[in-house]
Amino acid sequence: MKRSILSRFAMCGVALLSAASVAQGRTPNEIARDVQAVDAQIDRFPREALTDHRYRQSILEQVGPSLRKKVQLYEEYAQASPGNRLGALYEADSALAILAVIEDPGAKRTLEQAAASSDPGAAECAKMGLLERDWWVRPIEDSQRQVLDQLISIARQSPKDDVVARTLVVLADNSPATPALAREARVTAAGLKGAYAAQYRSIPNKIGWPLVIAGNTVDGRPFTTAPWQGKVVVVDFWATWCGPCKAAMPHMIQLYNDLHGKGLEVVGVSNDQDKSDLVQYLQQNRAMVWPQLFGPSSSASHWNAMAERFQVHAIPTMYVIDRNGLLQTITVGREADEEIKRMLAETPDPALADMKPVMLAAPIAEAVAPSHVRAPKPISAKPALPPTAAAPAEAPAAPPAPAADDPALKATRALNLARSYINAERYDTARTKLQAIITTWPNTKAAKDAAAALKEIEGK
Repeated sequence: MKRSILSRFAMCGVALLSAASVAQGRTPNEIARDVQAVDAQIDRFPREALTDHRYRQSILEQVGPSLRKKVQLYEEYAQASPGNRLGALYEADSALAILAVIEDPGAKRTLEQAAASSDPGAAECAKMGLLERDWWVRPIEDSQRQVLDQLISIARQSPKDDVVARTLVVLADNSPATPALAREARVTAAGLKGAYAAQYRSIPNKIGWPLVIAGNTVDGRPFTTAPWQGKVVVVDFWATWCGPCKAAMPHMIQLYNDLHGKGLEVVGVSNDQDKSDLVQYLQQNRAMVWPQLFGPSSSASHWNAMAERFQVHAIPTMYVIDRNGLLQTITVGREADEEIKRMLAETPDPALADMKPVMLAAPIAEAVAPSHVRAPKPISAKPALPPTAAAPAEAPAAPPAPAADDPALKATRALNLARSYINAERYDTARTKLQAIITTWPNTKAAKDAAAALKEIEGK
């Protein structure tokens, strides 16, 4: 259920993967199938590795061909579907931005040449690609601050520009150096006046935005997660008729038992149509002590109204809300375990509490929209990633890129985030994060560096 960062098929208010056809050459759908195959190859690598200079040589060798193919496919798509041309060019330029980060010969030059084009649309997409490249090539606060300032200046001059709004969201969701930078980018995007900004505002489950779940429990009582502010909240979309959901329930029970005392709360959103099925299951599984929301759908899809509103099409699906009340992860199964533990180790950040608007789901009885009204899918279901280390002037040869669950990589991400708090002179928060690194990943280099950093800020 985690959606690809690189696969962004909605742009400029159009769907790139349309059913349109052309008189000559391949149809857009034929091209789209190839794009999806290429994305499957790219998505095997985490964003940290794709934009980390330490791995640029191995990434260039392993992913470079797929990224180049993606550029070619979207350029072909731009020709095959003129109505979606700008969206396709934007996707091509985003792939070029990654290639430029990993120092593919000619990628940056290609973007610079396109940015100087006499075609305004093509030039703008290339300029956004260059800004994405600048954001990723040096994922530190001062550098990203300059990039964001440029984008905000452009947004003020062109508040209806969908390409600018989209780029703000992309940067916010991908490797921001600090939560404050991500928040500013998201709020700026939401405040613009174009079609994309309006769509973005309407999405009830935006990554990085406040989310409060409200509804009616299986026994008819009103419920809201609002009192759980400051805790980590898992929202579990499931059903008693769902085999994988029931298979995953023992793990959910164990997770709750292990972490509830550390600040974890769980709320279930049942997609059962027959209330008696849910009641019977809960009676047979009394270890599921967390609240269960229930409300039969009014549409032919037979999903809970809240699941319909959030475009949940597969279960089990979990939303994870962090201690700041921000939605950070949308995933399936056990993939979120490490993210949950990381969030529990964090301290709530008061600076994030003023993000507006708060996306509050209405009680189920009031939330059912007409069956023909469908909320758009989440812009990005993948959490914003912590910063990677700043690149040295000449990076040494590196081993193959690590897997997404590599402890050393996770520890390094956490260390860089802690260092950003040190730079901001927020020493109490930094100490908490550094201690969590030492406890969680004790045998990594990052743990040793975290111990050294603790000594450096001792007494501050």
